[in-house]
Amino acid sequence: MSLTSTSGVAPRPPQGIGADLNLHVGADPIGVARDYDVGGTSRGHDLARWRKRHERRKGSHSNSASPVHCSIMLNIQNRKVPARRETTTKLSSITRRSFCQGLTAMAVLPLAARCGAMAQTYPRHEIQTSILEVPGARLYYETYGSGPVMLMVPGATGTADSFRRVTEHLAAHYTVVIYDRRGFSRSQLHGPQDYNHRLETDADDIRRLIEHLSDEPATVFGTSSGGIVALEVLTRHPSVVRTLVPFEPPAVRLLRDGQKWVDFFFRVYDLYRQSGMEPALKKFREQAFAESDRQHMAAAPKNESTLANATYWFEHELRQYPSVNLDSDALQAHADRIVLMAGRESRCYPCYEVNVELGKKLGRDLIELPGGHIGFLTQPAAFAPEFVHALARRGHGPKA
Repeated sequence: MSLTSTSGVAPRPPQGIGADLNLHVGADPIGVARDYDVGGTSRGHDLARWRKRHERRKGSHSNSASPVHCSIMLNIQNRKVPARRETTTKLSSITRRSFCQGLTAMAVLPLAARCGAMAQTYPRHEIQTSILEVPGARLYYETYGSGPVMLMVPGATGTADSFRRVTEHLAAHYTVVIYDRRGFSRSQLHGPQDYNHRLETDADDIRRLIEHLSDEPATVFGTSSGGIVALEVLTRHPSVVRTLVPFEPPAVRLLRDGQKWVDFFFRVYDLYRQSGMEPALKKFREQAFAESDRQHMAAAPKNESTLANATYWFEHELRQYPSVNLDSDALQAHADRIVLMAGRESRCYPCYEVNVELGKKLGRDLIELPGGHIGFLTQPAAFAPEFVHALARRGHGPKA
């Protein structure tokens, strides 16, 4: 929040984030007194009587000052809202100063206090971006906050953008790391790629990223196909994982009707090749996800980058990752590190049911969080505190 004055009086600027307040004081070019309205009440006649009484004083205040034009505008998150209606009157220099200061204190400071409280509740955190060179790719990543490392693995979008809204709520507890998986957006490929072992390569990228960032194992949160990647990390590289949170991984072979879903993903791919991306994505959304997820997915922006990411996902992930057979024995050996989570609105949809079945195999409870398959994106303010509390309740919190 900033407070500026052009009257020569510089009030102490209120502190806080999320509001930008400007007080402008200047001469009225007309030079006549007018009615004024503060808080919706007309005071013109009272002002006229007040002026008559003071005009009789010819002492130090005999020289009239220029009329004053006061307006207060609040800019809260880039939206300008008038705190009071425009106030124009002709006052002496002393009265001008006291009037504007009084109006500022009356109208502005209570809001400033509220904005300051908001800033303390949702502080801004320093963001650092970097690139990690790995075999065959350059991994783009961002870090937020401080504390133990939490690495968040994206699903079909493949990018850090999926988690940007929720990181602000998690960065008070963790050093949150979000990244683009190789082949998506800013994590560019170079050299030949082994697509027959792409899942193992994705898992190795996470190992390298965690070892680059910390000497300690990390909490790994993986959503959707990123959840399958996260499970592969625990299977192959358990030394870098402190806690694993697979959030609705589509490892559908765990389901009784798993082959039906594997076939469904192949049919979606065939539709993509025959009719294009939009019909295929529509079919994918309508059968695999809850209504709240479908609406958000359909409204997602479409540009050159997102279309390139979707093409890469169709070709190298849609069919391959859901078809994987998880190593249940390896996961069972580290079951105490696994915290299964899913969205409340996803009940009865395949990715939710995968975690139900995985919980039965590993003897782990399933924790429900706000929203559906992408609740961290659609409801980040509700999702984050329940997420952190659930981890702490099970002994996997940042200070456990």
